[in-house]
Formats: sequence, structure tokens, C-alpha cells
Amino acid sequence: FTEPPDLFEKNTPASLKGKMPRVVRTDAGDKWFIGDKDFGSLVSLASNRLSPTDFAKFSSYLPNSDKYLKAAEGAGLLKSPVKDVAGLNSNFAALGVEPNVARGFLGEMSKYFTAKGGDSARSLFTSAISK
Repeated sequence: FTEPPDLFEKNTPASLKGKMPRVVRTDAGDKWFIGDKDFGSLVSLASNRLSPTDFAKFSSYLPNSDKYLKAAEGAGLLKSPVKDVAGLNSNFAALGVEPNVARGFLGEMSKYFTAKGGDSARSLFTSAISK
């Protein structure tokens, strides 16, 4: 990662810390979590919005993306694939993530993709989450 794993938790009010995204080192590698939930909804949205070639590129920028999907399914968040931004927002809400926090997270993820692969990676991320 190019950003510190505690980027969100370190820079938010104490009342929101439990709802902020963070990176947790697991036996399977580094994973993004929101609260106690593995963050797979974004990956599900990308897998349904991008071509297989573009999704492979997307996944290369986000380590363990296949594990995010499985964890989100296991947490009951992916009863059906996330196909649009409304579905992504619904899953954020199910995690207790407020809309303004979700927007902030997506903004930080855009920065992450840019840092990992430049404008082409940011464009790929934007394509995955755009309406």
C-alpha cells in the first residue's frame, strides 16, 4: 500500500473510528475492512461493471480482491451481485457506513488507484463506480 493502513482511523473523530475503512494484516495477506466486515462489495461492483480484461487489471491494483468477494458473500452482503452504485450504497448502509463516510472512502480509493497505476488505474476505478 502507498498509504498507511491506519489512514482513515488516524484522521477521524473517535466516534467514527469503528466505522472507518482500515487495512488488517491476515494470514491471507492485507485486507480492507469496515468495522468487522471484509470489504468485498466494491469488488463485486467492479466485477459486474468492467469487462473481464479490465476487471483483471482492477484486481491487480487491489491485492486479495477475490478474497474480498468471498468474505462479503460470507458476511451476507452479497445475496446478489452488486450491479450499480445503489447496490454499493445499500451494502455500505448494511455495514453502518454513513453516505458521507462512504463517499470519503471512495475518494481515498480513487487516490489509492492513482498511486498504484496512475491516471489509467484511476480511470478504471472511476468506470467501476460511476453511475
